[in-house]
Amino acid sequence: MNILFDGRLLLNSVSGIGYYIRNLLEKLVEIDPVNNYTVLLNNSLSNEHPFFKLKAPNLKIRILDVPEFGMKNQALFPLKVRGKSYDIFHYPHFDLPLLSRIPSVITIHDLKYILHPDFFSGSNFAKQFYIKNIMKIALKKAHKILKVSDKTKKDIIKYFRVEPEKIKTVHLSVDSKFKKMNKTGTLKQLLEQNRVSNDYFLCIGERRPHKNLVRVIQAFEIYRNKTGVDEDLVIIGKPYSNYTEPEEYIENNSLTEVVKIIGYVNDEELLTYYNNCKALVFASLYEGFGIPVLEAFACEVPVIISNIGSLPEIAAQAALKVNPHDPQDIADAMQKIHQDPNLRRGLIQEGINRLKKFNWQNSAAQTLAVYQEVYENASCI
Repeated sequence: MNILFDGRLLLNSVSGIGYYIRNLLEKLVEIDPVNNYTVLLNNSLSNEHPFFKLKAPNLKIRILDVPEFGMKNQALFPLKVRGKSYDIFHYPHFDLPLLSRIPSVITIHDLKYILHPDFFSGSNFAKQFYIKNIMKIALKKAHKILKVSDKTKKDIIKYFRVEPEKIKTVHLSVDSKFKKMNKTGTLKQLLEQNRVSNDYFLCIGERRPHKNLVRVIQAFEIYRNKTGVDEDLVIIGKPYSNYTEPEEYIENNSLTEVVKIIGYVNDEELLTYYNNCKALVFASLYEGFGIPVLEAFACEVPVIISNIGSLPEIAAQAALKVNPHDPQDIADAMQKIHQDPNLRRGLIQEGINRLKKFNWQNSAAQTLAVYQEVYENASCI
């Protein structure tokens, strides 16, 4: 097979979809030396991006100067790939170029744009209309749909009435660089640089409304007041659009000395922050999967998650589950981890065990099987 994989959502800064693209392709070319892979990349991607370190005889890179989202993508993509002989086109998002005639596989990571448009600050009606309708048509046009969790698969079936047999759940996994490490001089330097105490709870993710950061901050206030501890809450992630409620809450409630918004960090710094935190607090209002949960398991860190969405599916019994709408419930979970070392050790061990269920090689093998299925069915038409 000649497989065209759209990697234009690989960005210079780490993103969830970029993480998926890089890890999946790395394992696909490792387990599959037979088929040919052509990966489309944006011309804005830095030559220093880790993806360019990926080498394989059956892997080719092609730069495509077409926006990866919107009407220009729809209009220009078919023209740019016209005349090329591809058997499968894998588009790892919902904005599938509809005029492309290549048998297609798409990956839908979540339905937050559909189920919770209120989460997207500054998103206008035209954009919401486009997203809803392009996804609806893409789900119908695609030969096969990959979903990263069973919860999102159920949502697709419910809201778009897609045939269940057309959808395949292929879980994500964790990058091998995430692992347990000893405290290092790098940690001390990072903490001093950002004025972070030696004990801190950690939040990871772009600062979007659905990450529920204001309630997590409120929970941390309750926890500190009740226990009297001198600890910090560290929030790592890029800002989003004009959404500034977490920053405003911190400022208005004089919390700048104990709630530290770090912003984007590189992989080495992120690994360091994971390895030395008290626990990861991932109390999102909606997640399609939740990669930080697995990253924390790999770093042997206790985890607090929401009791809604896909997170209970991913974590199973390896995390404390809380009502994300209730700061008191989140605070109680923080206090349990603080006061109960046996609970902490138990969660860490459960996380290690749970992580064994997720493997990029298995994900790649399942994805390759979908390619083969689509190829064989298209050949019969």
